[in-house]
Amino acid sequence: MAGGTLFGNWRVITGCSVMALLEPLTFIRPIRAIQIEQVESRMTARRKLSEARFFLVKMQASQLGSEEFRYYASACVSALYSVTNHLLYDYAKKLWPQITANQYLDARLMSLLAKITSNKRANDFIEWYNKLLGRIKSNPDTKAALDVRDMEIHRGNPTLAYELSFLDTLDVSDRIEYGIMNSQGTITPSGTQIPTPKQVQLEGEGSKIVLFFTSYRAKDIADTLSSSCNFIDAIIKEAESLFGSL
Repeated sequence: MAGGTLFGNWRVITGCSVMALLEPLTFIRPIRAIQIEQVESRMTARRKLSEARFFLVKMQASQLGSEEFRYYASACVSALYSVTNHLLYDYAKKLWPQITANQYLDARLMSLLAKITSNKRANDFIEWYNKLLGRIKSNPDTKAALDVRDMEIHRGNPTLAYELSFLDTLDVSDRIEYGIMNSQGTITPSGTQIPTPKQVQLEGEGSKIVLFFTSYRAKDIADTLSSSCNFIDAIIKEAESLFGSL
């Protein structure tokens, strides 16, 4: 019998016309040749935002303050932080299809490329994009969330003039703390210790235990990250309305 390669219950026969035998060998069935094309699979701004929201939902479903909760919070912040970087590449790819995923690109290089190619649409985009940082900083919730990520990846000693960059997902554990939120939404910090039922009771009816970013007491972590996702979503939609859908 001719040899072949097994794929589950199917054997592709070599040394003859393309046929396939079903195990056990009861009958012969012809199969169609399949053309396989290489498709570029890459992360996009929209997919990265969906990733952030996925981790947010997982965080909200986790026990407050648990290790799982903190992991998902870290992953959500990390995903949010990189959405605008992917947005830059998305439009560079739209404007110059020949750009590949392994080519380094930042706002400065895209601005240079726009000038070299005299691409007005690219110039308009990069002018809009360069204002994003200021807009993000003017949004309290998003600024609070992304500042956590920024602190994590830019640690260094100014006196020694060095900076450490971390490629792994950040851990927000040392950037969050417990607190008690009363019915008016005001948070009373309690540090790294979970508040006692008595402490919660003293804050009045409707009070609850929350976790919040140490430097931001306006909202708890869940609301801060949810608001940030909505803000970044609005940014992507604005880009699509101005420069075309992705």
